[in-house]
This record gives sequence, structure tokens and C-alpha cells, in this order.
Amino acid sequence: MYGEREVFQWLDDQKAPFSVRLHIFQAFQMYQLVVEMDKKIMELEKKTQEEI
Repeated sequence: MYGEREVFQWLDDQKAPFSVRLHIFQAFQMYQLVVEMDKKIMELEKKTQEEI
């Protein structure tokens, strides 16, 4: 899997339109949000299991 920097460098090399770059940037942001939410859910589940 490629990192954000590699993807945007590739988009620059391909001279991708701004709208494409923007959508990909938004996808990266959504991915980061989902990862953070998943971490928090896992922490809450762990705390719940410890309380039981």
C-alpha cells in the first residue's frame, strides 16, 4: 500500500486534475477518521470486558 506522499507525488507526475486530487485527499482523511474511531471502539470494548 502506498502512503499519502507517494500517491500525491504520483498524481503530480500524472498531472491529475485538482478535483481528483481533492477527492483522494478527502478519502485519506476519511480513512484516518475511521482508523481513529476504530481505535476508540476497541478501547471501549476492552474496558467493558475488564469490568465484566
